[in-house]
Amino acid sequence: MDLKQYSIVLVNLDPTIGSEIKKTRPYVIISPNELNKYLKTIVVVPMTTNLNKYPTRVSFKSS
Repeated sequence: MDLKQYSIVLVNLDPTIGSEIKKTRPYVIISPNELNKYLKTIVVVPMTTNLNKYPTRVSFKSS
């Protein structure tokens, strides 16, 4: 699989450790393409439709 920065991927979080939600969710890949190509670990952030405002959340509109 060719994982590119800013791509949206579906991630299955089951099984979990701790209090993570056990379901498939959309995530955005934020790690640079150079790292994604050579490392076995990528950096992702979850997407949500929950519109509660928190300092750590970034809003965007779909295109």
